[in-house]
Amino acid sequence: MWSEIINAFKYPLIGEKYPKRFLLGCAISLIPLLGSLVAVGYAVKSTRGIMDGSSEIPRWEDFIGLLLMGIKALGILFVYGLVSLVPFSLGIFFILVIPHVIAVNIGFIFLVLSSILFLSSTFVVPMAVLFMIRAGGSFRAALHFEDVLIAVRNMATTYVIRSLGVWAVGFLFVAAMLLVISLPFGHFFVMIPAFYFLLFASYIFGMEGRLDFTGRDEENIDKDIDKDQ
Repeated sequence: MWSEIINAFKYPLIGEKYPKRFLLGCAISLIPLLGSLVAVGYAVKSTRGIMDGSSEIPRWEDFIGLLLMGIKALGILFVYGLVSLVPFSLGIFFILVIPHVIAVNIGFIFLVLSSILFLSSTFVVPMAVLFMIRAGGSFRAALHFEDVLIAVRNMATTYVIRSLGVWAVGFLFVAAMLLVISLPFGHFFVMIPAFYFLLFASYIFGMEGRLDFTGRDEENIDKDIDKDQ
């Protein structure tokens, strides 16, 4: 696992074209909203490349396709995060609407539950994205909740280790981003660690995607692709 983490750190810096491709990604990420979505789509493309055996970050092309892929990835996060909205809404209701100490305590419990559910859903999201990639970019494939959860269970050992590794490194990158943004003109450079982390995560989960985890036949995958076309 340590060698994989080291390779993931090296991944954004490998290849003859890496300076241009990496810096272009950082520049695009500075564009409000659309740039971030394109960067996320590029990370999904990078994950697919790792799954296919590539060892360097992909070319920048088909920006509309990258934007759509970023929107799909954000949509997956939103759908899986819906489970946390009900306890979150109840928590806000009890805290803000009912002026009583017991209601505030109940609301706090609901907010804690909402946080746990949201973190749990974000833990599953990368596997759902891998399902989408396996199905040729089909958004519906990511919404096969039972298949996704079964895959997480079947690949629990490697998936949990890789996910925890990404989360741990993510905290370090968040600290780096906070440090950079505190510097003069730091908001122009904060996307460098952010984009680097996206590529780091794409490598780790791309390696997970090389494993045969879906347990679904090609006919079902083809059906998902046809429905999205």
